[in-house]
Amino acid sequence: NIETLHYEAPDLCSHASVFDDEPPPCPSLRRLCLSGFDANPQTLQAIIQACPQLEDLAVLGRVVRISPEQWASFVTSGALPSLRRLVAPSGTNQPPFTFWSPSERKELYDACHAKGVELASLAAKGNSHPTVF
Repeated sequence: NIETLHYEAPDLCSHASVFDDEPPPCPSLRRLCLSGFDANPQTLQAIIQACPQLEDLAVLGRVVRISPEQWASFVTSGALPSLRRLVAPSGTNQPPFTFWSPSERKELYDACHAKGVELASLAAKGNSHPTVF
């Protein structure tokens, strides 16, 4: 019956999160913060499957391999209908880590705005650790 989970590790490319293998079902989870894990589009799919009632999602760190287009697709899919807040990094590690352009940030912002999801990112906050929850 966990409602909030902060799960953090050092930024290591090879460190998998709890959502990378067989994610445990977390039907009551409303707030999730993953930081420092090698996150990719499959991680988002696992989160969708494991946490269908998620309202707040933060995925942070320098090893996030999710492009702004993939984030936008994730939000617009409506797979997490309760999602109200997303905290995303300000770039993608392909590698190397590259910051998103203003047009890429706008694409994600527009997708979030259309779905009623508040978007917070490190670029918007101007620091490396925004207040997540």
